Amino acid sequence: MHLRRWGAVAGAVVAIGTLFFTGITTYYQAQVSEDQLKQSRQIADRDERDQASRVAIWAEADEYNGRVHILNRSFDPITVMDLTVQIKTSDPDDPSKFLIHLQVVLSPCTELVYNSTGLSLGGEKTDLTLLGDHDWRVLRLSFQERNGREWTRSERGLHEGALHERDAEPGDTLRTPFIEQAQGCGVGQPAPVATG
Repeated sequence: MHLRRWGAVAGAVVAIGTLFFTGITTYYQAQVSEDQLKQSRQIADRDERDQASRVAIWAEADEYNGRVHILNRSFDPITVMDLTVQIKTSDPDDPSKFLIHLQVVLSPCTELVYNSTGLSLGGEKTDLTLLGDHDWRVLRLSFQERNGREWTRSERGLHEGALHERDAEPGDTLRTPFIEQAQGCGVGQPAPVATG
């Protein structure tokens, strides 16, 4: 009888040890799974931003003219592009903003160059004048990528979602942009941040 007790106690100790070991193993498996999930989310976020990160916009000007450059270094087209520009008016506290819907698809590995004299500003304040007739700067470009997600590229970087100015007046394109093949398409670092 005494031997049975020791056998039962030994069995109970082994069962408790097995439960303890199983609990520790389960805990560490949960930690590994959580780390793998976090890594998968980071990869998904990076992949989600990949195409949008390869779109850039910048402006340049010389003494005669200004140009707006829109660059797509991805392997997929960019659609539904809205360009927001700002002109300086005689009232420094009231710079006018214009939203110009660019009615083109930005093909893969392509750069569009709009001449400022080919972009018109319509509305009450300017009565359909050319962007090149004013002191101006590019504020942002909103666009859709391959999955239909909207993004905005501005001086502050890349942000998910389209940002439109509520008080922006409409503008339009008068001429077809100059189209160039993009250098280093799909290779290397994301596109540079816009400068105005």
